Amino acid sequence: MDVTFNFILLISAGVAFVMAILVWLRHRMPGSSVGGFVVDLGCIWSLTYLLQIVSETPADIELWYSIQTAFSFLVPALYMVYLARYFEVDEKTIKKYTPIVVPSLVFAGLAVTNGRHGLMWSNSVITLNNQMSVEHSVLGIVAILHIYVLVVASTYFFVHMISSKRKLFKIRAVTFLLAIAIFATTYALSVLGYFPNQRNMTPLIFNILSSVIVLVNPENLYKTDVLPLAYESIIGEMNDAAIIADHKYRVIWLNDAAKRLTGFSEVGFLDMKLWDILPDTFFIKSKRVIEEKTGVEYMDGVYDLRIMSLSDNWEQERARIFVIRDMTDVLKYSKRLERIVEEKTKELRDAERLVIIGETTMMVGHDLRNPLQVLKGLSYGLKKKHADKPEAMEVFEKIDKSIFYMDKIVSDLQAFGKKKEPDARLYPLKGLLNNALTQIEVPGDVEIVMEFPEDFMIAVDWYLVQRLFINLLLNAVQAMPDGGRLFVNAESRDDAHVIMIGDTGTGIPEENLENLFKPLYTTKAKGTGLGLAVCKKIVDAHNGSIKVESKVGKGTIFTITLPAFTSVTAPENPLLDMIVEKSN
Repeated sequence: MDVTFNFILLISAGVAFVMAILVWLRHRMPGSSVGGFVVDLGCIWSLTYLLQIVSETPADIELWYSIQTAFSFLVPALYMVYLARYFEVDEKTIKKYTPIVVPSLVFAGLAVTNGRHGLMWSNSVITLNNQMSVEHSVLGIVAILHIYVLVVASTYFFVHMISSKRKLFKIRAVTFLLAIAIFATTYALSVLGYFPNQRNMTPLIFNILSSVIVLVNPENLYKTDVLPLAYESIIGEMNDAAIIADHKYRVIWLNDAAKRLTGFSEVGFLDMKLWDILPDTFFIKSKRVIEEKTGVEYMDGVYDLRIMSLSDNWEQERARIFVIRDMTDVLKYSKRLERIVEEKTKELRDAERLVIIGETTMMVGHDLRNPLQVLKGLSYGLKKKHADKPEAMEVFEKIDKSIFYMDKIVSDLQAFGKKKEPDARLYPLKGLLNNALTQIEVPGDVEIVMEFPEDFMIAVDWYLVQRLFINLLLNAVQAMPDGGRLFVNAESRDDAHVIMIGDTGTGIPEENLENLFKPLYTTKAKGTGLGLAVCKKIVDAHNGSIKVESKVGKGTIFTITLPAFTSVTAPENPLLDMIVEKSN
């Protein structure tokens, strides 16, 4: 009896049993439960063969031979089931190939009961070390050939996966294909009796193969298959340019973004150096060394370069990944955000400033209003008393103009500082303009032209719009010291009324236009800088807009756009009648 072989066979069965437990514990892997069962069958197969070898009676030897032969039919069949589960073959394909596996169960049953019917083999002879030499029947030969049908089917499956364009499963397919080739060869040599003392080496080899596969870890094989493809897919489709090169800067691979950046559609494996495809701006030219850089300008873009090293098990650098990110849009967006922050910060400061200005103007306006009313009354009384004195009347006229100027300043201060929601009513535009013109002195050399329908109505707050028109008309008159034409046009556009108030005066320099509506900004020697700021505030309160166009020496046009509130009705009060009368 060969004790050494028996010991090795026993050890292999024990190791296989431990491996089966490991497979069971890795239940998260596809086919783990079936895989553990197959490894257990291999273990039992080895034990039955060992019992055949150590049996002392011919009957026991033949019994254990029948049982271990049955396992030789069962194990390959169940191994096929495990492969189908591990590789997650679809149910349709499994059903298609199930008939190939079923005969193995029949052959296994016939092998166990061969002593009763002799359908599988006959004329059995016990040889050295309790080995069995049998004469296989036709059915027995068919059973052996059926094992090779399973081997051929498995081989076809793996070869098909390896040769297909699909990259998934290739590493696992090669591993299992090698295992099947070793198993098939060992089984054939055992059946033909080529091993010393006609030993059946198949159970031992199966234990070794299954143990090696478990040690290699199907989970690691699974990751080895899937993860590189996942990484390649992610890197290949990402927007950043990625170039993989070895430690000598020889190019291994480029993703699509890198091909677009470099202009190279294809680069042969290790055919080119990194500096052959990348622009010089990414390198330290004197040393031909590339380092991580930010803000690299190339073509019309700005790029950041990142470098990652890939090392082997001995911590030796084998390759590098160069990732080039286009930062152009990010920088544009960043600058845009900076501008927005600056603008909002400025708006906030202006708002705080306006609050302070508003509070101050309300206080000043209130304190000045009463003395002005007293001065108006005194001027009126003096003019009435000295109406027959021309020289005195001339002085009183100058006093009235100064009072009017101060009154306008006070009105602007109060209009700017007061927050008032418009009480919009329908008024005829011509009446509103005529009423505003009565509040200002228009020289005889200034021609006033109004071009719009007599019944042109706008929905506004009467008090607020009077301040608006007084300020704009007064500015137009003051802009024409040598006379000219003051014109007002109006028309309806979609759901809005557009009013244009213009003059043929001196015009406004272009550099002053953007600041024109800012509080306290003025280009006049005696201006307060509140008139146009009040105008904008009034128009904004009506949900409208105001803009200005001007050319030096040609004149200025203010365009006011107000919503057309068709549902607003005319007020029923004497004020409207007065405005209508003035429009006529």
